[in-house]
Amino acid sequence: VFELLIVAAAVVFSFSAANAQGMDSPLTQQQFNDYEQNAFSGGLTADDIRFLTDNQIRVPEELSPVQKGGLHNVINDPKTRNDPATRIKEVDFYLNLAVKQTIHCAIDPRGTNCDKAYP
Repeated sequence: VFELLIVAAAVVFSFSAANAQGMDSPLTQQQFNDYEQNAFSGGLTADDIRFLTDNQIRVPEELSPVQKGGLHNVINDPKTRNDPATRIKEVDFYLNLAVKQTIHCAIDPRGTNCDKAYP
């Protein structure tokens, strides 16, 4: 568990270039919850992986199936279809929130939405 926390924390810091610049998250906690609540059950598609690779976005291995389904929903959100910069920003912030959720739930497994944070 401790190794998972260290790896997850490193991933959070590597993803958070936008956060380091003081930008506000384009996603609210409710939007994050909605993406997970309606998570795509198939995980990440080949198109999702291509998008992530093309944009040099690393996905932590520790993401649960629900979190990966939520990531799929963020990548394929129709409201950002024609705005690649916003889509990349939302994916970045979603991943930050997902990793924070994973870390939080490793510390307190009875926390809010922890049932969605485990692979």
